[in-house]
Amino acid sequence: MKRCFIVLCTLLLTAGQLWAEMATLDPIVVTANRTVQPLSEVPSSISIITEEDIINSGSRTIAEALQLQAGLHIINNGPLGAVASLSIRGSEAAQVLVLIDGVRLNSAQNGQFDLSDLPVALEQIERIEILRGPASSIYGANALGGVVQIITKQADQPLTTLSWKESRWNTRQLSVTTAQKIGGLHFRLGVSDDSSDGFRVNSELDQNRFDASVGIDLPNNFALNLSGYYLDKETGIPGSTTFPSSSAQQTNKNSLTTISLQGPLGNSNLKIQGNYQRQYNNYVDPDAWIPTDDTHIIKTRGLEIQDNFTLGSSTILVGGEFRKDKLESTTAGDQDQDQLALFGDISYRFTDTVKMNIGLRYDDHSDFDSQLSPKFGLLINLSEKTNLRGSIAKAFRAPTLNDRYWPETFFAKGNRQLEPETATEYELALDHNFNRTDRISISTFLRKVKDLIEWAPGADGKWQPTNLNKAEIYGTEFSATFVPVEFVTLNSNYTYLHAINETTDEFIDTKPRHRINASIDLGPWVKTKFRVQGNYVNYYKKPSRKTNSYTTVDLSLKRPFAFKYFDLEGSLGVKNLFDRDYEVNEGYPMPGREIFATLTALF
Repeated sequence: MKRCFIVLCTLLLTAGQLWAEMATLDPIVVTANRTVQPLSEVPSSISIITEEDIINSGSRTIAEALQLQAGLHIINNGPLGAVASLSIRGSEAAQVLVLIDGVRLNSAQNGQFDLSDLPVALEQIERIEILRGPASSIYGANALGGVVQIITKQADQPLTTLSWKESRWNTRQLSVTTAQKIGGLHFRLGVSDDSSDGFRVNSELDQNRFDASVGIDLPNNFALNLSGYYLDKETGIPGSTTFPSSSAQQTNKNSLTTISLQGPLGNSNLKIQGNYQRQYNNYVDPDAWIPTDDTHIIKTRGLEIQDNFTLGSSTILVGGEFRKDKLESTTAGDQDQDQLALFGDISYRFTDTVKMNIGLRYDDHSDFDSQLSPKFGLLINLSEKTNLRGSIAKAFRAPTLNDRYWPETFFAKGNRQLEPETATEYELALDHNFNRTDRISISTFLRKVKDLIEWAPGADGKWQPTNLNKAEIYGTEFSATFVPVEFVTLNSNYTYLHAINETTDEFIDTKPRHRINASIDLGPWVKTKFRVQGNYVNYYKKPSRKTNSYTTVDLSLKRPFAFKYFDLEGSLGVKNLFDRDYEVNEGYPMPGREIFATLTALF
């Protein structure tokens, strides 16, 4: 670990203080409190992954695009299409809310979102906003650890994109997207196909995605938007190395439809959004100890209304949300639940250098006690280049339908008396911009979690979830970007986590204790860009773990080509350059060295 720390410090200290000419404008974010605002005006810890970042990193999936971010950890089960879930600051996957254009993707059945089930191709993503820390004051359940919002491209100008990616194990990813604008009508269509034989027995993937979006400009600056997504995915489930499976198969057929109306109403901005989501899951394992053929269908209907306006030195947001979930399961039977919420958020600038933010949300659930989630944030501009941020927030994670309605068998049963997990987090952060390109950020946080839901044997010997545990997680995040000379960009971040199960007074050994990410971008030289990126992960010691730490290095090279009727961009890359044998999720090996090629044509 000392070597890695020295390498990180050397990387940062050797970065010179020469100024680059490329201007970096203050980016706009919407995830902090559902309204558009400059990133520098937000008292929360937020980072942005742009379309250019995704391209430069050589990412082929959203999990790869997220894995180099400070405070984030992707729990990956290995092959393309395998479960990939997200942890923020030591949270569980069900404690992270994932949104696409403001609509939640988390499953009501297990509480989390599998990143491999993203209903759009990477080429459709404009940016990804990552909010670290509790956000239940604005988003309610599942936002205990943070929020990741995927924002798709809008049809601002005519553009058609064709993308082809090829890599090891007969892995192929194809996508076609087109966006057009005709007067006040704009639309976007996308189709993608992913297939792979997988590097493990029974890990093949066949996945198709379809998406469409239509926007209509209405009188008085109102806009009507409709969008639809469909995912059809079939994959083998190889299981862990301890309990492998050569025949288990899973089929997911998920659809999402949204409609929204947005525009100015007097001195305010009104938004109404409705959505319908259907998630179909079929799991079959004929060779299991008990042959399995289970089907689960979740239907979710949601409606959100919000209005934001300015009053003096205050920006105010008020809104409400209704959601109804219905489960049709061959194991858990037919179950349903509904939730109603009211929320508000006020940002008030005391002076030119001090800004305060207060948020409050009330959630009323049909099956457990209501929850009140407050948040207080403070932003102090110490200088034109330095900001001090602090916040205190309370959040919760609702029990899932699996937790509550798991069918009673001879070895397990659900618990309908569960209460939500709750947490309080304190954060203090400092951001400093040396100039337009060079910046550093350091934050420290403490999260106290209680009523953690854990499955454990009960008095009757059956495994059952109970509000048994409490935890304390504190840590530090440090990130830096430097452009020492033209055509050279250095990025690095370090995350330290101290995660304790206070019930057992033991470290939570599934959480990385140290995580270091670094990348060097070179170019463009002769129109060519080159990137080297790597990450080091160190877990709390666990005898059964194959290795308690690992380091991986990736390379990518990309170059554009201009033709008369279209532009072409080609890239070559290597994942896991040194062919490391490692596991992110214990018992699930990660792929070895993998060479890939990508061609993208733009018309």
